[in-house]
This record gives sequence, structure tokens and C-alpha cells, in this order.
Amino acid sequence: MFEPLFDDPIRAVSKHFNVLEVREVSGGYDFLVTLLPGSDLKQEFRLLVEDLDELDMLPKLLRTEQGAYLILVRRVRRPSPLAAWKSLLSLAVSAATVWISGWMLSSSFRDLVTRVDVQFVSELGRSMKLIDPIFFVIPLFAILGVHELGHMMATRWWGGDWEPPIFIPGPPPLGTFGAVIRSAKVPVNRDEVFDMGISGPLAGFIPAVAVTVIGLLTSPVLPSEVAAQLAKEEGLQFVPTPLLFGLIQRGLSVPEGTALIMSPIAFAGWAGLILTFLNLLPAGQLDGGHVIYAIIPSGRARAALGMLAVLVAMIYSPFMALLVALFTFTRHPPPLDEVSSLSTSRKVVGSLMYLAVLLLTAPLPL
Repeated sequence: MFEPLFDDPIRAVSKHFNVLEVREVSGGYDFLVTLLPGSDLKQEFRLLVEDLDELDMLPKLLRTEQGAYLILVRRVRRPSPLAAWKSLLSLAVSAATVWISGWMLSSSFRDLVTRVDVQFVSELGRSMKLIDPIFFVIPLFAILGVHELGHMMATRWWGGDWEPPIFIPGPPPLGTFGAVIRSAKVPVNRDEVFDMGISGPLAGFIPAVAVTVIGLLTSPVLPSEVAAQLAKEEGLQFVPTPLLFGLIQRGLSVPEGTALIMSPIAFAGWAGLILTFLNLLPAGQLDGGHVIYAIIPSGRARAALGMLAVLVAMIYSPFMALLVALFTFTRHPPPLDEVSSLSTSRKVVGSLMYLAVLLLTAPLPL
């Protein structure tokens, strides 16, 4: 039979810290501690979290004005796991709404290219074999699914358990608002907060780029003046394209002086890049908000960046700005260790990766 390593939190805390004072309170204990000689604060506290987890307890690390540390240990209740059928139902409903959006995109695309003299970027597009709702559904769900898989892998890396994602259906033209996953694990420190925030966008960025390349190869172009006329007569819309989207167009030798008509696959890639950019904005509960929380300790500085994110989103769409504002004014939950700073490698390499993907996915205003 399995026996916990420690039968009480006092012994667990005493293994990792020098206990100066302990006080029993409702639901747990308060410890006044200092570091043991030669020990590392971040490492010892992370190990303490693992030990107390066996007792269904969680510690909270704070710094006192006198230079010691306060560890608040409380008993926790584990949330009931999400029923698998709820995830499957959300997937089925979202697949239906995305398929409807794909059907609408495919139908309007076919109608346009049969009436207007267009030039396809490659033979892959000229065959029209990939103009079908399913070739919008699969790429879009691949981007969203890999994004959530990135978060799941980060959760597992840090010792947590993840649950199947809940997909959120939405109206055309996408048919979905993305997906969310729930984890009962509270982040231990800023390193974990950073990893949880950056993992999804970095993972989803890879299939978004691949889908964009394939999508552009299935898309036609027409002279810019013809596209402008169609915009007036038939409501054809010009949309801001991410920086990377434009770079890929140049790499594929899309003729200058032409306007690209996005195929359903290209639209899925475009949407994946736009959603990545939106997610990386430094606002509240967005993935970018997690990253900035881990990097910048100052709450005022983070609030200022959140307001800047709202203003940036306003350039593109009032609806996008509203969504970002909702996340901006949601308080970010702190990690268990509010004392330790972000690791140097994450500050340097991780921050550069964050800024690079943010800039590459940023839509260029029309």
C-alpha cells in the first residue's frame, strides 16, 4: 500500500526550509522560514509543492519585510474531472459550425473564380480539387488542436494533469471561437506561467505557417484594379494580412500589382496567424498576458501594456478590441511562488521567441 512520504506538513516544510515559527490556522498552517545553507529558494519550494501535493495541500510563498519567508499551507479540494462526452459534444457542434463556414467560403470562392478571369498561383489551385468545406475544417482544427496540444504538453511537463479541450462554436466566417483546456494544477512559479503561456501559440504557429503555404498555392490572383471594382460591385473585402503572410506570398512569387483571392485553405492559414497574434497580445488572461506576467513583476506596467493591446486591436476591429479588453480587465491569478523571478534563459531566449512570433503574425493595416 502506498504511504505518503510525509504524514504532516510540518515535517515536509522542515525538510526544505529552516522553520523559525509555525502557527496552526483554520485549514492549514502558517510557517515563518529561512533558507537552509546552500539551498536554492525556487528549487526547494518546487519540491515542497510536490511533497505537500501527496497530502492534498498547497503552499504559498511570500517574502516578509524582515527578509524571511512566509509559507502559507492550506488543504485543497480537487475539482471533479470533466466528463469526456462534454468535450466530444463541443467538438461535434464546433465541427458542424466550422463546416457550415467552410461550405459558405467554398461556394462563394467557386462562384467567383468561374465568373472572373483569374490566374492561379500554382497548378494545385487550378485543379480546384481542394476547394471543399472539409479542406477548411481540417486545416483550421489542425491549427487549433496543435495549439491546445502545446498547452497540454506544457502542463504535463510541469507534472499536472490535463483534460480534453472544450471547443467553442461560433458564427461565420470561422465558425468557432477556438478552444480551452482546464487544469486543476496551480502554476508553481513564473517559469511555469511563462511555459504555459508561450507553449500554445508556438505550437499552433507551426501548422498555421504550413496551412498558409498550402493555401496560397491553391489561391488565385487577379489585377488589383479588377479586385477594387469587385469590392465596389460585389462586396469583396480586403483584409489586413500578417507580416509573415506577405513574406510567404513573396517567396511563392505571387505577381506584383495583383490581389490575392484567398482559398478556404488560405483563409484557414490566415485565420490561424491572426488568432496567434490575438492570443499573444499582452493582456490579462490571453496567452500573451501569461507571458508578460511572468516577465514583468510590476502590475502597473502590465496594466499599461494591456491598455496598449486594446488600442492596437482597435486598429483592426472594434470587436477584436472588445475581446482583448475583456481579457485585459480580468485579474491574472498569481503563482504559488510570488518571490522567485523568471529564469534568465526564459527572459532572453523565450522573450525573443515571443516577440518574433508576435511581430510575424501582426496584421499590416490596409
